[in-house]
Amino acid sequence: MAKEMRITDSKDALRLEGVGMLAFSLVALCYLSESLQPMLLPFGLLLLLNGVARVVLSAWFYTARSAWRQLSQSHGWVDALLGISALLSNLWGWVAMAELFAAWLLFSGYFHVRRHYLLKQRWPDTFAVGALGVLSIVGSGVSWGSILVGGPASLQTLLAVAALIGLGKVYAAFKLGAVEKRSTREERREEQPGPFSAIHLN
Repeated sequence: MAKEMRITDSKDALRLEGVGMLAFSLVALCYLSESLQPMLLPFGLLLLLNGVARVVLSAWFYTARSAWRQLSQSHGWVDALLGISALLSNLWGWVAMAELFAAWLLFSGYFHVRRHYLLKQRWPDTFAVGALGVLSIVGSGVSWGSILVGGPASLQTLLAVAALIGLGKVYAAFKLGAVEKRSTREERREEQPGPFSAIHLN
């Protein structure tokens, strides 16, 4: 069961995060003149719940010292902390929130690269997760550069990066779903009795 959960929770978490980031960034890009605080609330709640779910599910399905549990819990805590920060965004300045987002992209990229390394040991064709990790790390660098430059274009750049990462997460979730279906079909074929099984011989 734990093996199946590795790809299932990866797919579900990526889809949830991707849709949330994509929706938030596109709505924010359409309303640049408005305050971002109201828009950050649902996104922060989404990240918080997703992070808590990662921590709880990893403790339930994986053994205490497994690399997968450590990875999922670390990722979960980072997501939960960012979610709490987004919910309390009215206490933070714009620059602090932007820096937090850029740092989260960096950590998230590392977690995705690490997740790909663990997934490919069982499912070799999970390259999309590793590519998403690299994209997140690059997005972090672009975000930091935008913060340092400042100006009105800085917000647009950060939101564009968020939209691109969100789209990447949705795509990676789609690819993992295809891998999961293919793996399930292969396992079912292996479980089917052969022509010389005991059932056929009797």
